[in-house]
Amino acid sequence: MATAGGAGGATAGAVGGLSDGGSGGPDALPDITAMWPGRMMPTGPSAGCGMPASQSLMTYVKHDIMVTKLPANLVAMYGKRSYYLRLPTAYDPSRKYTTVFLGPGCGSNGSQVIPVQDASKGDAILVGLSPVGSCFQTNGAASPEIPYFDAVLAELEASTCVDKAHVFVAGFSSGSWLANNLGCPRAGIIRGQGNATGGEPGNQGTCTGPIAAMMAHDTTDTTNLIQWSEAARDRMLKTNGCSTQTEPYDAGTPSPCVLYKGCMPGYPVVWCPTTGKGHSPQVPISTTGFWKFWTSLP
Repeated sequence: MATAGGAGGATAGAVGGLSDGGSGGPDALPDITAMWPGRMMPTGPSAGCGMPASQSLMTYVKHDIMVTKLPANLVAMYGKRSYYLRLPTAYDPSRKYTTVFLGPGCGSNGSQVIPVQDASKGDAILVGLSPVGSCFQTNGAASPEIPYFDAVLAELEASTCVDKAHVFVAGFSSGSWLANNLGCPRAGIIRGQGNATGGEPGNQGTCTGPIAAMMAHDTTDTTNLIQWSEAARDRMLKTNGCSTQTEPYDAGTPSPCVLYKGCMPGYPVVWCPTTGKGHSPQVPISTTGFWKFWTSLP
């Protein structure tokens, strides 16, 4: 759980302020840059393509990093950070890879994240982010985790072959709060997100555009209440122009997931309210399900 809670949200199918129109439009993506002037839309391979792997494959390796662009009062605590990098089997430096940032729950580090590799196999670079102290500091637009993410992404793009158009973020519990905190100001840089429990940080400010999202939360979770995730979901439904109508969604594994209709093409929202899983990482929805969802995006 993050240091800040989330406000309650509406239940599925009763989202305030949304239209109840039909399903989505044409396959072509809209002109996002026209709708959100100044929004960055990165594409293509990163500068690190062509550089050989400098670490072991198929295991999380710790890297230390200095985070810049922090307010002066946060440098002492949040300037020196670390992250864990997992390169896939048979890593090919000439191939641009889908790259997934993962955040653990409180009390864990970046090597103890959702095992997305069980679904992505050899097709993704995985990055485990680590909090300072026990939990990520997800306090909206002022969060020190935003420049931390920026610094790690810049280092990765310079040293590994990242597909800049397919960068994702996901997490469990505090890591899910982190995914929501990053997905608002870095929408566009982050193509989509995945959430296992968590909630909506306060003081988010104005988000930079839509983001594709798949969210799982259990109705019996008493550590992170489901209405905290509903608040994050409802924010994304409004930003993505979705309706209140849903249809069943095949997550590639048995699940109660639904897809909201009418969302902006290329920016779907999938909601998976489970029962009986409690405060858990939501495997296999968060592995098989997230990976199926991300790889379906253009």
